[in-house]
Amino acid sequence: MKKKNFIVIESPFADDEVTNIMYLELCIWHSISQGETPFASHGFYTNFLDDLDPWQRKIGIRMGLEIASHAYKTALYTDLGVSRGMLIGELDAQEMGRPVERRAMFEFGRIPTRGEITERLCKIKVECEEKTMGNV
Repeated sequence: MKKKNFIVIESPFADDEVTNIMYLELCIWHSISQGETPFASHGFYTNFLDDLDPWQRKIGIRMGLEIASHAYKTALYTDLGVSRGMLIGELDAQEMGRPVERRAMFEFGRIPTRGEITERLCKIKVECEEKTMGNV
């Protein structure tokens, strides 16, 4: 049975990994602030598998799609663009009949700076803490 609040997050990972990991943290906190339970395979498996090794990348994608099969929805966070890996996740969701929601947290068409990502992250964390005080 799929839980209505369990979602998969798709966001860029390769290229500027520092910015993309900062952005992924923001995406996760944004999802939490929406009452969701997010999972991002690229934020987990890349700690143990080499994303630059095609064989290990393939394993990570396969395992991520297996976990995604239990999710209610896939959220594509698009502020930094849409990567090849994100498209794989989107196509899998469509093939599995899982809703896909495209999300952006910044002004459309403008790529946020690291400072803007950090500022938004701090704001969302404070909002989440205020909302959940005493509910944990």
